[in-house]
Amino acid sequence: MSRPKSSLGDIANFGANVYQSRQMSKLASQQAEHNALLQMQMENMQMQQRMEEMKKEALKHARTLILEFEDVITETRGKIQKNPVIASIEADALAMAFSDAQSSGMNSDFFEEMYDLERFRKVESGIKELKDHTSNLSDEQFAIKENILAYSMQFDDYEKAIILAGQVPNVRARHEELSSEVSQLSSKWENFEENAIVLNKATSKKENILFALVSVICLLIMGIATSNSELLGISADSDDGYAAVLGGACLAWIFLGGGVFTFFEGRKVVIPDSETLLGESSVSEIESELSLYRSMDSELFSDEIIELEYKLIQMNGSNNTDLEFKVPHSGDPFEEYYVILESTLGKCKIKLESLENEFQILTSSLGKSEVSELQSSLQTKRDYVDYYSKESIGIDPKIDQASSVEAKINWVLHEGYYYKQFGDGSFDSTPHIRNNEGLIIPYQTPKPPSEPSNDFSNQLGDLDF
Repeated sequence: MSRPKSSLGDIANFGANVYQSRQMSKLASQQAEHNALLQMQMENMQMQQRMEEMKKEALKHARTLILEFEDVITETRGKIQKNPVIASIEADALAMAFSDAQSSGMNSDFFEEMYDLERFRKVESGIKELKDHTSNLSDEQFAIKENILAYSMQFDDYEKAIILAGQVPNVRARHEELSSEVSQLSSKWENFEENAIVLNKATSKKENILFALVSVICLLIMGIATSNSELLGISADSDDGYAAVLGGACLAWIFLGGGVFTFFEGRKVVIPDSETLLGESSVSEIESELSLYRSMDSELFSDEIIELEYKLIQMNGSNNTDLEFKVPHSGDPFEEYYVILESTLGKCKIKLESLENEFQILTSSLGKSEVSELQSSLQTKRDYVDYYSKESIGIDPKIDQASSVEAKINWVLHEGYYYKQFGDGSFDSTPHIRNNEGLIIPYQTPKPPSEPSNDFSNQLGDLDF
């Protein structure tokens, strides 16, 4: 049979359909591209809007900061004649704050309005002017400035050391009480533990023997039912009877074995532990689990690591504000009381070591360890800072008042230089000299007469505190 021939009309229709299909596909593609372009434009507009809002907020914050700088510059400028030392300290702090603001992006390129730019440059020139005015300090004034900065940074350490000086003896006394009680009861606990271990071993031995006997009897019954079922009254061709005997033997073995286990386990002596009594995991278990999480992906297990660290801190008692370390138990039964007592002793020991270590670090840096010495030294330095931080002490402070403050410091003359002596007998390595007005000031190596420099801005970070 021959294939029918296509007419010219059929070919024309086919061509028209193909053309229309291609046109529709092209239009769909153009529409998709147009939609994607519109979506991108909308996202760009939203991003630009967010950027504009962020910039407005940043500009608002920058203007507020400029206003604060202007106020501080005005206040500091008024202190130059009244108290040049404090003015110099505030000028240094102001310069550092302005430098930090510039590092964060608040520079001349940040402002677009001429008014904002002029205020920014005015602040910049004002800080520079303050630095120039306050850098020309005399040797006495520069020494006072160094002492004010050094003493002010030590106030928190002194206060913490004084608090620790009162806490350490109390915790140490409590640790001795707990340790003494544990020592007195340790022999009784050892006898209990030894007897409990012996009794539990004997009970376990009886339990194993009886369980083995029950198992043998049940196995014999199952063996007889398998090899010679007629002895049990079961016909050889009775599948139901055979299955009933085997099932009964298995059930008897389960119930009898469980009864033996329950009977003997109930007669064993329970040796208590802190994990069971206090509902806490042991420190070693938590430390090993914490080490495992840290060895893996620490970011993935960050929540677990934080939780374990917090639990470990609580168990160690390092965040315990109650330093009495009372034993949360009435005392009866003895076994439970001893375990909780020993756990309390461990927490008290960890806390005592933490306090002593912190106190040792502080007293080593301060050079004093007695409470009276710490309080006296703190008060002396507070008086010193309070006196020289007054609103107005003039260009030249009164020598007699300054000398009365300096007289509270223990100075030792050695080979023509004065050295500060700490409470433990050690000395500060910085040599000092007494000037013509009677003040003791740090000794400074004479500078060459040419090109003198009075800019102390770079020396703040190099002070030996």
